[in-house]
Amino acid sequence: MRSFLITYDDGTMKRLSVDDAVSRFTVGREGHNNIVIQDDRMSREHAVFEVSLEEIVYRDSSRNGSLVNGRVVKNSAVLLFPGDSIELFGATVLYESDGVSDETTGGLIIESDTPSMPVVMRGISPQRKVLAAVVVLLIVTIVAFTLVFFVKERREFNVDPEHTDAPAAPESIDTPIPMTDEIPGMMVLEFHAGIISEEDGRFGIVEETTTVSRVPGAMFGVYFRYTIIEEDPVEYFQDEYYPSFPPTWEGWSEGNGSFSTFPDIYRAEYRALLSPEEDEAARVWYIDEEFPLGEITWDIYFEDILYRTVTFTVVE
Repeated sequence: MRSFLITYDDGTMKRLSVDDAVSRFTVGREGHNNIVIQDDRMSREHAVFEVSLEEIVYRDSSRNGSLVNGRVVKNSAVLLFPGDSIELFGATVLYESDGVSDETTGGLIIESDTPSMPVVMRGISPQRKVLAAVVVLLIVTIVAFTLVFFVKERREFNVDPEHTDAPAAPESIDTPIPMTDEIPGMMVLEFHAGIISEEDGRFGIVEETTTVSRVPGAMFGVYFRYTIIEEDPVEYFQDEYYPSFPPTWEGWSEGNGSFSTFPDIYRAEYRALLSPEEDEAARVWYIDEEFPLGEITWDIYFEDILYRTVTFTVVE
């Protein structure tokens, strides 16, 4: 049985005990999570704890990230060890290792510092674990025989003696979450990145390119057309990384958009709400003589979902 101590910013403390029958539990601001932290900076499902007999993995899939022992973890995963601390927006989770054993219920138990009934999430019974292991072994065996047959056939009929394939690199535990075109509640009809034009207050793409010349007055960025299926607006978020940060750049908020700066780490954030009544939008930078030279990276999200990563290189 593993134990986690959750300390909220208001001083409330809860202890969460997990046995080996639970394979995962989540933390986020929505009520379906096992650990709920109602803070606007938290994502709906901010992160997941993946539990096995050998280890516990903390996998962050959020927009604003987490701090594990003071180290930033964002869209990646780390192994947890007893004594590790996860700092979130509104609470801190301490991995205490062994907790109080509960042989009668099993699963996941949340104990509050105030008298209340514990919340129990049932785990998988030992019998089902054995059955699941047998099914997995059977599937692995079938797949292995299929691969052996396929490789044999390929060698006999499609051999290139002068070519050998390098083995694939193993998947890293820090592999980021993948980009996706599936955005709930909306469809992106077109998406372009490059040189931008403006006419009568409307933006358009002139040339798709990843290389931008630092010509004062020129514009570059992303332009896209969309349709929102439901009535509610969709949040657009852009995480921006720059090679340097001019001292004249400042944050601002206007209408339904805002721009926040983090000069110490050469990072900025742009947020806006996409209206169902519109069908196009653009994020545009006006170039001046102070604009930093080098590589710029924009991670583009719709409602906490990573849609694209766009990279520009600004040259003289």
